[in-house]
Amino acid sequence: MQRGSDRHGQRLDDEMQHETEPLERSGVQSRSEEWRQPEPAAEDEPEATRTPDPVYRGSTPPGLDPAEVEERTEMGRHLDPSIFPTDRSGVLGSAAENNAPDAVTSLLTALPENVRFGTMQDVWSALGGGQEQRP
Repeated sequence: MQRGSDRHGQRLDDEMQHETEPLERSGVQSRSEEWRQPEPAAEDEPEATRTPDPVYRGSTPPGLDPAEVEERTEMGRHLDPSIFPTDRSGVLGSAAENNAPDAVTSLLTALPENVRFGTMQDVWSALGGGQEQRP
């Protein structure tokens, strides 16, 4: 019996032919195997979507609004935690090393000169940002 292929066994050749047959016929996968189809959501679960929701749905700490949380997060993203405690020049140096955007840099230049900052929250407070109110 001539199979036309000597690279694979007959079983593997048949399996590969079965998998590629829809593509050869139409150029598009016409059906998918049952195990490849996603399971539907359960009754108490939300329906899955392919794109994330652009609206921020997380909770914000009491005392802050979502815009402040976003601004503080962006600022903290460009400051190394290892610099604390530090002063204004240390904060600005860390921001420069981490390629902080102009909006963050201009915000940090408003920090007072002769003050030591122990944490990121101290920097945020010195800039007039809101304080989280913990229960």
